[in-house]
Amino acid sequence: MSADTSNAPYAVIVGLGSTGLSCARHLRLRGWRLAVTDTRTAPPQLPALRALDAGITVRTGGLDAALLEGAVCVVASPGVSLAEPFFAEARRRGLTIVGDIELFARAVDAPVVGITGTNGKSTVTTLVARMAQRAGVRVRVGPVGGRDGHERVTARSSRRRALELRQKLARAALGEPLAEVVETIHMGVEGRRAHAQLLG
Repeated sequence: MSADTSNAPYAVIVGLGSTGLSCARHLRLRGWRLAVTDTRTAPPQLPALRALDAGITVRTGGLDAALLEGAVCVVASPGVSLAEPFFAEARRRGLTIVGDIELFARAVDAPVVGITGTNGKSTVTTLVARMAQRAGVRVRVGPVGGRDGHERVTARSSRRRALELRQKLARAALGEPLAEVVETIHMGVEGRRAHAQLLG
């Protein structure tokens, strides 16, 4: 486990790519105890996680359900199948299963403009941010997830966020709607599914 704070909430992060690492940074900064598990024997961000906190328990080569003991939350990275037996056990225990977008939604304290779709997300995100800036609104721009994603977009120096929500991220389970405004562009079948989840 990470830091010896027995009263701190405990979460298990599934998947140690860039999103899993970002979630680990996000939760660790907020005092959570953490463990990480990955189906890969050598997940790409393992060295970075060790550098962040060598005390975080890591299980690789399969999803280790033993880590669920004492957890209150499971954080699933994009691309991880929720049909895995690990998640069935988490549900049996009554644990909350969230994605990185829901972590952001719980932490953000300013209005959000979300942009999703198949093509043109980055361009529209930039245009929305520049319009807000021209109107005198302090704004932060970025994707949810990825390297330092949560830290970048939850910083308290902004009054509004303009976010590029990639479809694979937007498919994460949301406990509540993320954005006050969701702009959709060039929407295909996958985009429509992502949009429906964003609206709750």
